[in-house]
Amino acid sequence: MKPTDKVSYLINSLTTDEDQRQELWLHYLNGNSPSSLASFLDKIKREYTLEMELQKFLWLVSDKPPSERFEQLLENFSPIERSIVCLLALGLTVSEISKYKGISDIRIRQVIAIIKENECWEELYGLEKALNG
Repeated sequence: MKPTDKVSYLINSLTTDEDQRQELWLHYLNGNSPSSLASFLDKIKREYTLEMELQKFLWLVSDKPPSERFEQLLENFSPIERSIVCLLALGLTVSEISKYKGISDIRIRQVIAIIKENECWEELYGLEKALNG
């Protein structure tokens, strides 16, 4: 049996989804070991689930767009801070944001700490005591 036949059998036994099979082949053909295919498939499935959840949230937002006040709030933040605020507003956890953005949980938490310290909270909402308390 040729090595590619073994890999083909392994990939076919791991999933019936053609897109996932294609991703597994690409992973293998990029020089990765056949023993890494199962863990790579888990990663693919997690990313797909997160993307589907995000898509669901975005459809909800398209039905009910954010208020003008929320848009004004976002103007106070850097692009990375804005994206994290939006993902938090959509209901994603720090762990999900970390996976989605490819940034460590610790870095996401650091950015959230910076967001919390932004003076816009006091200016727009009078929330200084609530956030610091």
